[in-house]
Amino acid sequence: MRWFRMRYSSVEDANGRVYRIVGQADDIQEFKERAELAESIRHRLNAAPTAYKFNDDVVSQIFDLFYSSSDISGAVETTLALLGEYYDLSRVYIIEDVDGHSASENTFEWCAPGVEPQKEFLKHVSYDEIGGWRQYVSCFDESGVFYCPDMSALPPEIRAILERQGIFAVLQCAIKDDGVYSGMVGFDECRADRRWTEEQVGTLMFVSRIVSSFLLKLRKSDNAAFSADFRAALDDNSAFVYIITSDTFEVIYSNKAIQDFYKNDFVGKNCYREFIGRDEPCEECPVLRLHDPKAPRVVEVQRADGMLVLSYVSPLRWNGRDMVMVSCVDITESKKVELALSSANIALWTYDIKEDCFTISANSAYRYGVKEVLAGAYRAALADGIVMPDSAVEYTALHEKIKNGERTASATIHYNKKLWPAEWMTVTYTAVFDPSGKPSMAIAIGQDVTALIKGGKKD
Repeated sequence: MRWFRMRYSSVEDANGRVYRIVGQADDIQEFKERAELAESIRHRLNAAPTAYKFNDDVVSQIFDLFYSSSDISGAVETTLALLGEYYDLSRVYIIEDVDGHSASENTFEWCAPGVEPQKEFLKHVSYDEIGGWRQYVSCFDESGVFYCPDMSALPPEIRAILERQGIFAVLQCAIKDDGVYSGMVGFDECRADRRWTEEQVGTLMFVSRIVSSFLLKLRKSDNAAFSADFRAALDDNSAFVYIITSDTFEVIYSNKAIQDFYKNDFVGKNCYREFIGRDEPCEECPVLRLHDPKAPRVVEVQRADGMLVLSYVSPLRWNGRDMVMVSCVDITESKKVELALSSANIALWTYDIKEDCFTISANSAYRYGVKEVLAGAYRAALADGIVMPDSAVEYTALHEKIKNGERTASATIHYNKKLWPAEWMTVTYTAVFDPSGKPSMAIAIGQDVTALIKGGKKD
């Protein structure tokens, strides 16, 4: 069942008589869900016993922000900034548990001017480093508040990690999922000692409950990306597909094709050790350069078993952590074909639609003396003068067809022979689609037809 808002208006003739009723249906399902969640949160906040007073104006303002916003992440960031500035805090942040409460990750952060951010240093902190999950959770009282104006009173492991961040006083409010600690909203003072007032503690606690309720809804939505339907789509894929953590390269999931071929799912193991027999990631691994827009997302990899694969990587957010989905296609035999094609003046490259770049096959790049990666793809080729102006319309249309979902597209293009393998090429693209049915990349074959064109035989 979905919720719609119905609106009607009448249309009258010249005599003022109604002869038509026009209706409009607006889908308000998302708004309805936010309203129901907001009402549930308001009820729980009013009913929850607490020993703390709070600033009703601040709580109401933030409650209304989440109620009216469809961008939960944006509302969280705005809330952290609002609290930090209103209470003159050094740092406001959110830490979320990952890997089944074995570690935590700093997922949101706001810092006052001059305060050093810590998010990059707290990407994946094992609870073993701070005395274990249970010891840390024991610092919170029955209201879910960890209030510490004096660092010397803390267990040494917890005190050490807080002091490394330059913290003089800390207040943290637990995020609980079905009553179980799963993270916290934190407030740090890094400039001097600080005693939190009762009103500050109460307000920050209530705001944290609002934030955590909406944040848990967001995380459940994130997890839907890895639902049974998504797994089924990956299992139906004949390519080898697996998902790894972006920091440790640990395999979280592998599809049926991998499990059938290797008789192993490799979950919990490092992909580079299991698949290519190395003790560390490859220097050219695209996962290492995911945040570089100019870095290739497609690379050729020689596996430990001798198989040559074309690997495509795509970032994925799941369970509050940055993951990477890796798709591998066996090109061992096609590589032999490529070598044969190159001798026949045929070039190969891939068009990464999502990352908007070309990746020229290593053999073609070497043979023709061109760059292996061209960021900006076809627009860059036009801007850099690789494609001649008289082919600009056909060249743009060729790529737009592939981007818009056509499975194949072809055109004869006039290139700058100083910058491309041939002056005239007939380019044929074949699209590759992701599990959702959208084109993610395309494989191009460019055949040198310069002799035909100059001989007046252009088709």
